[in-house]
Amino acid sequence: MKKILLIEDNLEVVEMIKDNFGHFFDFYSFSNYSEVSIDLASIDLILLDINLKNNENGLVFAEQLKNSQIKHIPIITISSNNDNKDIIQALKIGVNDYICKPLDMNLLFYKINNFLALIEPKKVFETVTKVADFNLIEEENVIKYKDVPLDLTKKEFSILSLLLKNYNKPVTRDKILEKINKGTITTPRVVDTHILNIRKKLPEGYEIIFSNRIGYCIKKNAV
Repeated sequence: MKKILLIEDNLEVVEMIKDNFGHFFDFYSFSNYSEVSIDLASIDLILLDINLKNNENGLVFAEQLKNSQIKHIPIITISSNNDNKDIIQALKIGVNDYICKPLDMNLLFYKINNFLALIEPKKVFETVTKVADFNLIEEENVIKYKDVPLDLTKKEFSILSLLLKNYNKPVTRDKILEKINKGTITTPRVVDTHILNIRKKLPEGYEIIFSNRIGYCIKKNAV
């Protein structure tokens, strides 16, 4: 299901939205944007109240998001104030849409669905290669273990993706060097250093070994 970040300090509104849409979307709710503890890059859409507790202004958070690397995530602001000045300010910041309280649930549902439909084509063309418990997404230079991204540098991603594509088969140092060497002069020992770092980031149950004196190989530990 699509993930929606809901930042709203009125618990009645939160419950009403979840009761109406909880079986369509996964909601992650917080009463203030300063309390948000989820990886924002994993979110598909944000519902953001403008007037939050502790004098937090949701438009401040919206502006930060629209000037960040995740500016593509749609934001729908919620407010009890239907003053055109607030609406214009929100749109100037880059907020994608605006809805006023009391909330019309049908209207909100269609607004959410429209924005999620707009971002769907990008995901259709995303190529995911599944190897064992790993998902390799080359367009994004991301390798996920059970949907959790591994914290890899660009070269570590290149090496681990090559090993995963040759799962249980040894890959020579020369082959790895060919993969990561973009016109720079490197030695085989550079590969060993990268492998050492990747080993530290592998999930429990997997290991990289030097197999048959041929090359490096990723495999699942024997139980």
